[in-house]
Amino acid sequence: MAAPVITSLTPYLTLLLLVTVTALTGLAVTRGIAAARPAGPDRPRAGLRAVPDPFVLVACAALALFSGLRWYVGSDFDLYARTYLTEVDPHDLAATLEVSRFEPGFALLSYGLRQVSDDPRLLFLVCAVLVTGLTYGAYRRLSPVPHASLVLWVAMGYYLGSMNLVRQSLAAAVLLYAFSLWRTHRVVAVVVGAVGISIHSSSPLFVVAVVAASLLPFAWRTMYVALAACLVAASVIVALPVVAQAAALLNEEFARYLNQRGGGLGVLLAAGYRVVLLVATHRLLRGRELDRPLTTALWMTTFGTCAWLVSASAMWTLRLDDYFGLFTPVLIPLAARAVPAGGARTTYLVVTSAATLVYFTFYVLNFSGLVPYAWTPFS
Repeated sequence: MAAPVITSLTPYLTLLLLVTVTALTGLAVTRGIAAARPAGPDRPRAGLRAVPDPFVLVACAALALFSGLRWYVGSDFDLYARTYLTEVDPHDLAATLEVSRFEPGFALLSYGLRQVSDDPRLLFLVCAVLVTGLTYGAYRRLSPVPHASLVLWVAMGYYLGSMNLVRQSLAAAVLLYAFSLWRTHRVVAVVVGAVGISIHSSSPLFVVAVVAASLLPFAWRTMYVALAACLVAASVIVALPVVAQAAALLNEEFARYLNQRGGGLGVLLAAGYRVVLLVATHRLLRGRELDRPLTTALWMTTFGTCAWLVSASAMWTLRLDDYFGLFTPVLIPLAARAVPAGGARTTYLVVTSAATLVYFTFYVLNFSGLVPYAWTPFS
């Protein structure tokens, strides 16, 4: 069956609209149910995360199917499809692990799926289901409004990035979920985190960053100094031989990207979008006491913005934001919750929403083979 091809932005804008409508409908319904449930000394009032939400399940299913059924969409689709067929021996796990160019965790996943089907679309579909499900599962634990965080995850390009960076996005989703478990289920979090690290060799950087973000005291001045330093020092940093050597040791793909030219104006505009988010958050929260979840999200967003700024000279650093930036969809609901309802909060939400919609359109048009979109069902 020929894959239907759509050469416009329509599929992506329709998907964003569908996810937004279903998620916000679910938010309204679950808020109503939570408010209607009686509260008492033995039964506190239920929160958003305590109410089953079929609307979000519809949104997550749409996201998983849109990504999982794509056909030659994304920069590495052909690579993963060919590798699934040529480097995964369904009869010999040891041989698969020996010849696979990918990390053991991803090779093992591919081997398991080859026991079911030789169709590489199964790999993309399973990865899409895992990335979407684990990311939303983490947001249910980390965000005061997980419905909004899911929409922002799509609109900020991190969902779209999973259609290009398959292994890294899967590792990032697993590690984000592990982090969300840390406070209440530490043993499980360690096991899940180990699985995430086995999927992509760059994933320990997420662990280092999130530990630092969880421990470092946050100050707005320090944030601005860090952003300025990244912007000024980018060209100097990438010229140092030790950076190239470290990138080669970490991941061959990173070393290859290090030799590429920077992203130029387009990347700086994308970095500017994140700077706008941070500045708007500062204006909203100025003079207020910040709790640890909020400062962790602020630090991780700052780290991700720094990665974008440096990528103007070294494209490989963009991959770091696929780990760090997953906290940005949590930051905005956390920041909005920290202030009373009123003009300041409304202005903040309008500014961040408008900037994010513009960025979503820019991302689809300019990053790595997302247009045209084509899909095909399993035959």
